[in-house]
Order: sequence, then structure tokens, then C-alpha cells
Amino acid sequence: MTYGGRPFHRAAWVNLRHGTATMDTLVSLGTSVAFGWSLWGLVTLLLDPHAAHSGHSPVYFEVAAGVTAFVLAGRYLEARARRRAGGALRALIAAGAKDVSLLADGREIRVPVEQVRVGDQFVVRPGEKMATDGVVVDGWSAVDASLVTGEATPVEVRTGDAVVGATINVSGRLVVRATRVGADTVLAQITRLVEAAQEGKARVQRLADRVSAICVPVVLVLAAVTLSAWLAVGAEAKAAIRSAVAVLIIACPCALGLATPTALLVGTGRGAMIGILIRGPEALERTRRVDTVVLDKTGTVTTGLMTLHRTVAAEGEDAGEVLAVAGALESASRHPIAQAISSAACSPYEAEGFRSLPGLGVEGTVTGRSALGRTLRVIQSNLFWAFAYNLAALPVAALGGLDPMIAGGAMALSSVFVVGNSLRLYGFRREVAA
Repeated sequence: MTYGGRPFHRAAWVNLRHGTATMDTLVSLGTSVAFGWSLWGLVTLLLDPHAAHSGHSPVYFEVAAGVTAFVLAGRYLEARARRRAGGALRALIAAGAKDVSLLADGREIRVPVEQVRVGDQFVVRPGEKMATDGVVVDGWSAVDASLVTGEATPVEVRTGDAVVGATINVSGRLVVRATRVGADTVLAQITRLVEAAQEGKARVQRLADRVSAICVPVVLVLAAVTLSAWLAVGAEAKAAIRSAVAVLIIACPCALGLATPTALLVGTGRGAMIGILIRGPEALERTRRVDTVVLDKTGTVTTGLMTLHRTVAAEGEDAGEVLAVAGALESASRHPIAQAISSAACSPYEAEGFRSLPGLGVEGTVTGRSALGRTLRVIQSNLFWAFAYNLAALPVAALGGLDPMIAGGAMALSSVFVVGNSLRLYGFRREVAA
């Protein structure tokens, strides 16, 4: 009660000096009165052994220790939740790049990311993170922006496209000009958003604060009224004091004051861990009125891994053979769609003369035959290719909104590979193709 309850006693003393009262005041007052009353009863018992047979000298040492331990346990759970939430925040901050290949006078210099200034150009190779927000000035690649946008499917970027710091370059080499650095980047803004959400107070928490400010004086008045009432009806002083102490002790632990901040911290911290950024406590409160949730980010409900869903072979072509040829060609590429096809094919062939054409696709020779892979968007943008590949034969209606990859050779449509994410059904151990 004295050592463990020291924070409550100190806070109660500070509040008393400022003429205010909080839940710490109740905890300190209740435990102190319970301990003092018990100590007085114990001393009375020692001085008057006959009082043990009268039944009027109960002690409440266990109450003083129990209330202190209960409230400290709540504070501990709140502190642990805060540490976990802080860990999620630190992980978010650590997601950014630590150094960068800065271009200076045509040479690449590896420097800490803090030295990058607006207007500087830096190189991002496959597998590296974007050092800061910027615009692509040279190159083509697929960028995994799931950390920032929640979109699991990598997005293709080329000259003139904007990129965000901490996103991952998947395939090609990029030269990026920095447009925002330091506290102005998107990642820094997201970090501040999570911090504000954890520091803010919800309406119910503000209500708990107001209740505490009113509750403490009311409880003190009720305890005094209880003491006076018992004395007024002729009860003994011991019974009157015991009843007044009971009022103080019962009002000590405030579950609302402990549970509310803990729930908010756990909610915002856990959300940050799984990629859900909560704008503030009010957003959590509003969810009780939500009856419909609309998701526009595929990474929210999908596995995040591109897989081959369907192979549509052209007339006269063997689906297994064209998949093996396409798999051999795509195995040399690091693009997510290419990796999905090559993983599904497990091709025994090897591609020769492989070329990756930024923004267009791949080309090469497999088993002595020329082979190439193009996305539907690329072919549709070229009228000659669209006519040569006879896109009217492409069963677009059967794609189901997934990404098609067109494979062929010598201007002939060989097959269409339908690639996309798989739906993740929370609570079930199965996946359904979108």
C-alpha cells in the first residue's frame, strides 16, 4: 500500500495542492483510510484483548493491498498495450530506406537517406526501397506499394509517374527525382496520423474524465453523509466509520478509466500492425453504427500473391505445351505476373536471347521458336498487334476482372494466361478465385 501505491499518493497530493480530485485521489484516500482503520483496530485489539470477543474490531489490510494491486494491474495492462502500439509505430517508421544511391556528377554515391534533398536524383534497383517520395525520370518497373496503399498487386511505373517512399521496386532499374523529403513524405504523414490516433481521446474517454472529476467530490460527500447518518441513528463510532470506509473503497477502482484508454491503444496499435490506419478514436466509436463495409483495395481481402488461374490456348495449340514455353520465357523476369506463370509452369525448357522490354513485355527463343509475352493493355494500344493477334477470339468475358497475359510467336495468338490474386476469406481455411 505504501510502496506500490506511491504513484497514487503522490498524484493525490499534487491534486490536493491544486484543488482538484481524480481517480488517484479516491485510490489514495480509500486505501489509506482502510489501512489506517485496520491499524487502529489492530492496536485496539493488542491493547484490549477482550475486544477480540466483541466482534467490533474488523481489519481491512487485504482491501488496502488488493485495491492497490488491482489498479496497478490495470495500469500495467495499459502500459503494455501502449508499448505494443509503440512497437507497431516504430516498425512503421523503420519501414523506410536507410541509405540511397545518390546520383552526383554522373556517379552513384551511397549516402544516408537523411542527406537527400528535394531535386536530388537517386537510383533504385530491383528489391530496394524508395528512399523518399519522388518522380521517375528514367526507367520502367513494377513497384510494390502495399505498405502505403494496401494494394497488394505491384503497380507499373515509368518516366513521369510518382512514387512513394518506403515502397519496394520489384523488377526494373529506376532513376527517381526527390520531390518530398523528411517530415513531408507520405510515410511521415502516416506516422503522425497513427501517433495522433493513439494520443487522442474518444468521447467515452472524455466522459470518463468528466465523471472522475465529479465522482470524487460526490463520493467524499456520500462517505461523510454515511458517517453522519450512522452516528445520528445512535450507531457506535466503529460501525459508522466502517460504513464510511466501505463507501470510499467501493468507489476506488474505476473500470471505465482503465478499460477505455487500454481499448483505444490496443485498437489503434493492432490496426497499425495489420496495415489498418485509424484516423482517430472517433473513427473507432463510429464503427458501432456501421452495417456495410465496402473495400476498394485488393490487398485488403486477397492473399497478395499473383497466381495463375486459367490458361486459354488458341485453337490447335496444346495448353500444357504453351504454358511450358511461356513459363521458360517468364522465368527470367522478376515481374510478379511473370513469376506467377513460371511458378505454375515448372517448365523443363530454357529461354535463349531473353529480352525485357520496359513497358511492353518480354521476348526470347524457346525450343528454337520465337516467343513473346504482352499484357492485354499493351496489345490493345497497338492496332497492328491487336489485328494480328485477332483479339476478337479472346474470351474477355471469361477473365472475371483478372489480368490477362498474351503469349505467342510470329504474330500468332498461342494462349492467354489469366493471372490474379486469390480471395482471402477471414475465418475460413480456403480461397476462392476473384
